[in-house]
Amino acid sequence: MTIITLIFFIILHFENSSFVIPVSMIICHIALAVVIHILLAVGVYYDAKSKQLEEYKSYAILPACFDVLGLLVYLFFTRGIKRNGDKKKAAFLIISGIIIFLINILMFSFISFPASESLDRNYYKYLITSYKNENGENVLYDKMGNEYTLNKARDLALYDKDGNSYSVLQLSHIDDGMEYHVIDKDGYLEVFDNLGLYYNERYEFRIMYDEKGNLYYDADNCYWDENGKLLFSPKIIGKYTYEIVMERTKKENINFKFCFRNEEGIYVFYDKMGKEYSTFDYDFFDAYGRDGTVYHPYYDEKEYNYRFKTDKSNKAVDGVIDKDGYFVPTESDFDFTPYNPDNSLFDTDYFIWYDSKGNIYYDYFECHWDKDGTLLIDDELAKVTYEDVVKAW
Repeated sequence: MTIITLIFFIILHFENSSFVIPVSMIICHIALAVVIHILLAVGVYYDAKSKQLEEYKSYAILPACFDVLGLLVYLFFTRGIKRNGDKKKAAFLIISGIIIFLINILMFSFISFPASESLDRNYYKYLITSYKNENGENVLYDKMGNEYTLNKARDLALYDKDGNSYSVLQLSHIDDGMEYHVIDKDGYLEVFDNLGLYYNERYEFRIMYDEKGNLYYDADNCYWDENGKLLFSPKIIGKYTYEIVMERTKKENINFKFCFRNEEGIYVFYDKMGKEYSTFDYDFFDAYGRDGTVYHPYYDEKEYNYRFKTDKSNKAVDGVIDKDGYFVPTESDFDFTPYNPDNSLFDTDYFIWYDSKGNIYYDYFECHWDKDGTLLIDDELAKVTYEDVVKAW
């Protein structure tokens, strides 16, 4: 039983499970496990003695170390041996050990899995981040220091900066996925319709951020001490800064590869002329022709495609980006071909444009710029020559 318990806790640890067992119940479980080992070991000792086995004392080691599993091994290998002595004592001890074993299994299963009627799965983690009140009860605190017993966790209040309060259960009912109900760095509830998002797959938590570099957190990952100080579960959330969030996002999300930190410390994108764009708008930058014409991207719902308009005309324009980062309207002698650096038949990475003069161009969505207007594209794309394009075609 002890080995099974150890394996169970190891699994919970690596799976980052929300199942949490109170310490008192763990102690009770271990105490019963010890009793089971003793009863089975002594029972096997008397049973082996009644069968007049040599080294009968040694057989007691099996259930002493492996409880019921050891008992089964013993019974299997001695099943054909008749008893010549009193077997009542051995039978009583072994049966008692098995009964307690089954009771312990039932208790262990019951306390290991949360009852959804009393607590939401997300709030079982609070069992390890809760506090003790004067009566020795596990309690939670809200931002204002109000106390909640664990069976009232769904009623825990979240406060906005105006003093209004909303229960966790109330928010779960009004959350339609169109808004972010989040906790700011001071522990107050705020609502946004657009935020940047970083997701940590290992620990399964989210951190949101706005265009000014402020961080926000899911209420499920927040709790407070009796003084209203904001704390996090898991605690590692508190170590994340805006810079860490954005740098990790850049590594994990290809769309953010070419964003930069500006003089105010905010991560932004730039267009050809050095104009800044929020990281929320990573694919809607103005493009510029060599003659200074500004092309504004938009989504054409009739064509189901992205196109461009200028300030002088509402006429839709299609175009590509040349090797210097300028916008070039596509002409009749322009053509394009799929290009894959790995020569895979089933995975096309890029579409590269070219004209009859041997010039190559890039799709608008493959292009970014730095603050000085230098064109930035993927390394594989930058190495492509006109000859490569022709061969690919």
